Amino acid sequence: MDINNCKLQNISNKKYFSELIRIPLSHLKNVRKYYTTVPFTQMTQKNKPRTLYNPSTEHKRILKSINRHLQKIIIPEYVIGGVKGKSYINNGEIHNGQSFFCLIDFTDFFPSTNEKYVYNFFRYKLNNSVDIAKILTLLVTETSPSTGVDILPQGYPTSPILSYLSYHGMFSKLKILADANNYKFSCYYDDVTFSSNTFINKNFKKQVIRVTSDYGLKVHPQKSGIYILKNGIRITGTIVRKEGLYAPNKLQLKMINQFKELEQKAKVSADHDEIISLINRVQGTVSAIKSIEKDRSFPHITRRLKEIRHSSKINNIAK
Repeated sequence: MDINNCKLQNISNKKYFSELIRIPLSHLKNVRKYYTTVPFTQMTQKNKPRTLYNPSTEHKRILKSINRHLQKIIIPEYVIGGVKGKSYINNGEIHNGQSFFCLIDFTDFFPSTNEKYVYNFFRYKLNNSVDIAKILTLLVTETSPSTGVDILPQGYPTSPILSYLSYHGMFSKLKILADANNYKFSCYYDDVTFSSNTFINKNFKKQVIRVTSDYGLKVHPQKSGIYILKNGIRITGTIVRKEGLYAPNKLQLKMINQFKELEQKAKVSADHDEIISLINRVQGTVSAIKSIEKDRSFPHITRRLKEIRHSSKINNIAK
């Protein structure tokens, strides 16, 4: 990790700091008075509650400013989550052609991120003064309503990259462990993946857990384990097989169902705006599949989308 291009380091002057991230100097005396966020609950696709935070417009602007500086840090290639220009697909691509896997998933990763690791990054890695490191920590964390501890909140622009930077020491140790065994390694937020063409034993998983537990993180017992590639293995939204990367069946089924709904609505001359919305949804899912399977094409669906869009446009003009 190279921090030389990041201006958010070696800061002790509050006036300079306020100008750098464009925050009123007077607000630095008590940032929680001016910048605090009330959490809200949102249900995930698996119908599980997730606590999210939506900062105010002014707070979000400051967080985006901080994030722009943090993005100047040169991050190791094995870090995928939170890095501009990288996605979950890149995470799957790293492990293409491998036969054995050790998948690690952390339980409640963001809510488990203690503020001390965030503070230590700003204080000791970026070498900021005590008060500047504390202000930065207060700006990018929120108090958990369940534990009363300051955590990295899901929904903040800074949280994705800080989920790595706060634990850079831990991820570096995991990389060393992977290299010592000649395994491929990547991390995508709370998903850590090791892969190899030689067998990975359970003792290796125990070594990984020992490293992560030193940082107060718990490994999800049901989502973590040692796996052998058979028909394919799911890695962060992609299916890794010997011959390449594939879109999950669930995503393809979603596209089929969306297309069927579109065809049915188009037959009964549904509302123009509804038709366009359905077309966009189908196109979005098609694009998601094609981003994983680069050579995949859907000529029939593509042709029908053009026809339905054209027909809906004519009907709308006629009205």
